[in-house]
Amino acid sequence: MRKTTVFNALLAAVLVAPTSGQEPTSFAIHCGKVYIGNGQVTTDVYIVIVDGKIERLTRTRPEAARIIDATDKVVIPGIVAADSDLAANPDHNYNVTPDFVALEGFDLLAENNRALSGGVTTAYLSPGRQRFVSGQGSVVKMHGVDIVSRVLKERASLRITLGKEASNSPDLFEPTVHPTADDPLLSARRQFPSSRLSQLNELRRIFQEAQAVDATIQGQGAVEDRYEVTPLRDAVNGALPLRIAAKAAPDIRNAIRFATELGIGLVLENPFEIEKALAIHDGPALSAVFRIPVRPGRRNPGGEGGDENEPRNRPENPAIAVNGGARIAIAPGADADLRDFLLVASIAIRMGLTEEQALRAITLDAAQLLGVANRVGSLEQGKDADLAVLSGEPFAVGTMVEDTYVDGELVYHRDLDVDTLVVKARRIVTLEGQDVENGAIFVSGGKITGIGKEQTIPFGARVIDVGDGVIVPGFIDAYSHAGLSDAQNGIPPGQPSHRLTEVIRHDDPVFRQLVEAGLTTVFVSGRDAGLVSGRVAAVKTGASDRDSMVVKDIAGIRFVFDAITPDGIKALEAQIDRGKAYIAAWEKHEKDLAAFNRGEPINPSPAQAVPTGEPTSDDPISGTWNVELSGFPIPVEFTLQLALEGSNVTGTARATLGGETAPPSPIEEGKFENNTIHLVLMVGIGDGETARLVL
Repeated sequence: MRKTTVFNALLAAVLVAPTSGQEPTSFAIHCGKVYIGNGQVTTDVYIVIVDGKIERLTRTRPEAARIIDATDKVVIPGIVAADSDLAANPDHNYNVTPDFVALEGFDLLAENNRALSGGVTTAYLSPGRQRFVSGQGSVVKMHGVDIVSRVLKERASLRITLGKEASNSPDLFEPTVHPTADDPLLSARRQFPSSRLSQLNELRRIFQEAQAVDATIQGQGAVEDRYEVTPLRDAVNGALPLRIAAKAAPDIRNAIRFATELGIGLVLENPFEIEKALAIHDGPALSAVFRIPVRPGRRNPGGEGGDENEPRNRPENPAIAVNGGARIAIAPGADADLRDFLLVASIAIRMGLTEEQALRAITLDAAQLLGVANRVGSLEQGKDADLAVLSGEPFAVGTMVEDTYVDGELVYHRDLDVDTLVVKARRIVTLEGQDVENGAIFVSGGKITGIGKEQTIPFGARVIDVGDGVIVPGFIDAYSHAGLSDAQNGIPPGQPSHRLTEVIRHDDPVFRQLVEAGLTTVFVSGRDAGLVSGRVAAVKTGASDRDSMVVKDIAGIRFVFDAITPDGIKALEAQIDRGKAYIAAWEKHEKDLAAFNRGEPINPSPAQAVPTGEPTSDDPISGTWNVELSGFPIPVEFTLQLALEGSNVTGTARATLGGETAPPSPIEEGKFENNTIHLVLMVGIGDGETARLVL
């Protein structure tokens, strides 16, 4: 299985590897600020990249073919994930599998956009979590065309588990294919170690047997289920680093003791009780990888319901380890997202790490613990051009990864999907409660979306800082002729029927003057021309077109009243009464029109019929009738051409609505009985629609 995986990777690499003799590709990134990764910070510097490698950092503008502007950005080395679950490696049934390589469970052709969006360019792959000797971890790049060069270390470490998990391996049933009396069918075999007390001794036995025998295969069961001893021998010889997962203090001490006995280096994985281990450790400085126990954006379980005797992972462990002299790396928790790497590191800072320690723990120190610092982890000459371009300081609230480069190739770019403006000021006057001191206003889509202090600035937002300035609401002018004047005709007189917003010029130069004076909204009306001087429109002064200019088409009606006689108010009262009557009539009309559209009959006010012909006493109906219906805001008139045949009335009806006459339509039903006429008409009501009318 392992040979097949490596062969496939090599074959893919041959198919996509660049041919020799290609022209070298070079460019430079002009950075506002650069965190080298080794503790150094520099500003206004060019990172020169040639063929995927960092050639140099210089303050002199290079003669590169292309310069990428990042002068308002912060650049850090590509993040190195010292632990991850990216390899889909289920734990094997066998408790000891040192020859298993984590790379076998990793899809080298899969996209890793979520990790890249968090600035992660390199990751450790775990061979498993729950077995005594899980196998060998691997280190890979998150992107790359050349698959072989993506694998920084196929065999990066030998992973061992000490503690409760290592003693929970299943019993193995290894049936004999053809059982006989000499080779009977046996029950399931128990795997060792079966208790925590025996784990250290069992570990010693496995490694001693690997060194003692000449054979390269060791273990029990069928030949295909046994393991190669080469990884164990490499670990003893120092060629393969030892990585031991130990949570509780006794297990941590056993891990340190075992590594000391062999005289080899050790990286502790997620030591929960590191504080207790450090209290009695007097040897060389420890190295450890910590997974921060948080799940950004999801519910984080508390400590209730667990075993009080079991060790707990604590976010302050990295700071405790550093204060005890350990070299550390940090990574998100087991089910957290790699794109939240900077946020997880920020939590470690909150729990005691300095910003420099946290940055090293996800870049250079992480690379050193994985044994790949010669390629990644810092922005130094000769290393791979793996870097992340940030919108702000690495651990500031609101900072986002804008671009991620792997081997000098832009593999991730964050598209701006918001149009947000943030205006900062010493004081903001809201006129709705207390003023906001040292705050900011957030604007999106032309609307204020938030006002406050210490707000998170969205990624991609345009920020305007007015310093000691004061922000107030835009001023409003309640009476203006802006946008109506021209050189020839001046200001037109106001009329109630004038549609002002159709004639106001949004590009009138006077609007610019108003904007400069702080006026953002004006109420525009025509020149006074009598008691009722026309409509008032509310418009914006800084609009780019007519549609965005209009706040309200009819914001009011302007009255001009200065009469001082006792009865002078009556004219104004009469106009207001007419307006009220018009509104009431219009509301009734809309209600009746809705009934028409639903096909329901309506009962308008009684019709006043005026005959134009001279009907005889024997036939009082036949002839032409002009009928006006009252109760509508717009006069409705009918011309009826009627004929009486017995008690039946037939003929046509022609409606006139708002000065427009519809084509004649036949009378659907008509009766004349007891000197009363009853008609059912279908009349046109405009836009090609008809309504049923009962008279």
